[in-house]
Amino acid sequence: MPETSSRRVPTARRSDSRRLAEHIFLTVRTRILAGEYPPGSALSVEDLGAEFDTSRQPVMDAMRRLAGAWLVDIIPQVGCRVAKYSLQESVDLIHVTAQFEGEVAALAARRGTDEQMEQLRLCNERMQQTSDSADLIPQAREMHELILAAAHSEGVARASAQLWEFGHFGWTSAVQDISPVYIADPAYSRANMGALIAAVTSRQTRLARVCAIQWLTGALLAAQIDLPPDLA
Repeated sequence: MPETSSRRVPTARRSDSRRLAEHIFLTVRTRILAGEYPPGSALSVEDLGAEFDTSRQPVMDAMRRLAGAWLVDIIPQVGCRVAKYSLQESVDLIHVTAQFEGEVAALAARRGTDEQMEQLRLCNERMQQTSDSADLIPQAREMHELILAAAHSEGVARASAQLWEFGHFGWTSAVQDISPVYIADPAYSRANMGALIAAVTSRQTRLARVCAIQWLTGALLAAQIDLPPDLA
């Protein structure tokens, strides 16, 4: 019996450590995405340990997870810092994400149910009646979630969520003063999102793919960024 008891204590401690590491990971990730920790800024493991009243290990476990999510760089003999991406890297990321989302839209056009197509049409009606550009942000998110649901692929949905989260961080870290397309030009955004929904709901897979790519790369046009020759 004493043997069994001695095994339970470290197991409980490991469980507590994992929960604490998860809490630190979620808290720091939220702060990074909210801009509280600017790109390139140092993250002190000691300060975080003091804040969360814990040892170094749970903090480093959280840092390694954040590094795996491309939000933190761990530099040997130096420490941890918030990742920072160049404009070129952000442009590349937008193009890769656009290609991925083009395939998602094509899947939605093929697999979406009639009920899901109707939900997309209603989403488009609300969007086209929007006069406040700020309202386009949640509507764009709703449209994207409806298209993801219509694609009927849990793995694709998870990959898309990670790409969007990282893409938003990468874009804002490189171009912090440029508004996304739905703020810079609401009419352009409504037209592009409306075209994407129309292509998906009419089950035109090739056109849905093209419209999704055009919608996402429109952010580059709004930002007046010159594309490199290999991506133009």
